[in-house]
Amino acid sequence: MKYFLFNMAPRADVIHAAPNVVADLCFWLVFQDYVPDEEMEQVIDCIGASTSRRDQNTVRF
Repeated sequence: MKYFLFNMAPRADVIHAAPNVVADLCFWLVFQDYVPDEEMEQVIDCIGASTSRRDQNTVRF
């Protein structure tokens, strides 16, 4: 689970393909105490950074 969380979830294509699945997985992992809140916050920050970079890369002027 942690491998997926730290290596697959931050990939923009995973987020855009299945955002609800990733969000539900993150919630469940914290709720079941598999991942501490602090680690999840780091992952969420990483996910946010990766998706904002992708959005910036697709902007056309």
